[in-house]
Amino acid sequence: MTPSAEQLDALKEMINIGVGRAGGILNDLLHARVTLKIPMLRILSPEEVAAGLETNQREPVSSVQLRFKGPFSGRAKLIFPKESASKLVSIVMGQEDFGDDLDSIRSGVLMEMGNIVINSVMGSIANILSERLSYSTPCYSEGMSSDSPATSDASVKETILLAQTRFNIEKHHIEGDVALVFDFESFGVLLSAIDHILTTESQ
Repeated sequence: MTPSAEQLDALKEMINIGVGRAGGILNDLLHARVTLKIPMLRILSPEEVAAGLETNQREPVSSVQLRFKGPFSGRAKLIFPKESASKLVSIVMGQEDFGDDLDSIRSGVLMEMGNIVINSVMGSIANILSERLSYSTPCYSEGMSSDSPATSDASVKETILLAQTRFNIEKHHIEGDVALVFDFESFGVLLSAIDHILTTESQ
């Protein structure tokens, strides 16, 4: 299921509004100027994600996942290369040496960041479309960049919205990805809701 150019523009606008809200929350939390940008949004199938990952170098990543349920359901993941994740944790905590506590501190900080960013993005989508979503608690994991954000069950048809995310905290630049994973039916519901909004705005 391929969205139209208008639907894709609407999705990118909703996600940008969400990351803008997340930036505002992080400004207050970190007492520093934080800006988040989404320079690129792509719609991919699990096969396309897997093919792209095979051409890229495997690297360790840290990710936070939330499941969401409502008229459209799925999973949202915030994914950082491990180097970017460590840099982000150092900026947030104001130090670089955590000794034996590094793993627990990293997971705690990234779960909080993921919770803020993902809830802001999904909240923006839900609010603009006048829908209600419920969320699971965030789940932190570490793995390799070649691990697809899609399900491991090849029989399940899914659509993945992959949004490149750029965090600018003062003079620090951190890269990550927001992946929204919808099953085939849920993505159709999402596009129908977007069509309704676009039709209403054009009247």
